[in-house]
Amino acid sequence: TSKKIGALDSTSTMMFYQMVDGMILAGCVLIGVVLLPDSPQTRSLRNIALGFECFQICFLILFMGTRPSWRWLEGLRSRGFFRTFRLASARDLGFLLLLKSLYFAAWIGIFWLGCHAFGIELPLTLAIAATPAVLMVGALPVTPAGLGTQQAAMVYFFSPHGEEAAILAFGLTFPVALILFRCLVGMRYMSDLPKLRRAMAEQAKSR
Repeated sequence: TSKKIGALDSTSTMMFYQMVDGMILAGCVLIGVVLLPDSPQTRSLRNIALGFECFQICFLILFMGTRPSWRWLEGLRSRGFFRTFRLASARDLGFLLLLKSLYFAAWIGIFWLGCHAFGIELPLTLAIAATPAVLMVGALPVTPAGLGTQQAAMVYFFSPHGEEAAILAFGLTFPVALILFRCLVGMRYMSDLPKLRRAMAEQAKSR
């Protein structure tokens, strides 16, 4: 509101942003799975990631492009919910893919180093394959900040390489540290709130 952005526009932007995230995370899983020894688990993970990747790519093609021009699809494209998809160019998409690839590469490094700090001998190849899956599980709207779901995913993927207690210790430390860091970053934008309150008060007086 303080930036004069409507709720539907911001929702559309966040949806576009999340689609880009999903493409990169699924891609990281596929890269990691290729580097891991073949097994029923890796094949299952590969199939899920491949299906998810294909869905994301098809979705972006359908809603960023103009083809096919079916009437029902044109109706969906014209809705405000997909406004950002219509406005975004291929260059915008490429820039976001590059930026977020670097971002998630940093997260993979944090997971790998963090696990070693807690005595978990996590191979880098498994970190590449499993970290995106853990992040996606944590993003599911099941529990606040993914507490519980993320830890269960970490135990599932990392248990052959460390004690369960150490994995859970890292799994609980990570989201708490992340929430604190995000709060500190968010403090940077707290100055918008007084401006918003004053603008709303002036608007109410003018009525």
